[in-house]
Amino acid sequence: MGAPKQKWTTAEEAALRAGVRKHGLGKWRAIQKDPEFTFLLATRSNVDLKVGFLSLHSSLLLLPFSDLLL
Repeated sequence: MGAPKQKWTTAEEAALRAGVRKHGLGKWRAIQKDPEFTFLLATRSNVDLKVGFLSLHSSLLLLPFSDLLL
């Protein structure tokens, strides 16, 4: 059933946030392959990045969709 889930480290969370700032939301594969973040996110799949980001920012899921369109 795959590898056991690993808790996100502070460094991984910071790299993920920086990757989203650099590449944009939803560009998980680009973040994963970026040499700036590869070292910290090497054990994470693109799906892990998506789920990790959404769990870090779960409050966004509570907003109406129209509020997300700035």
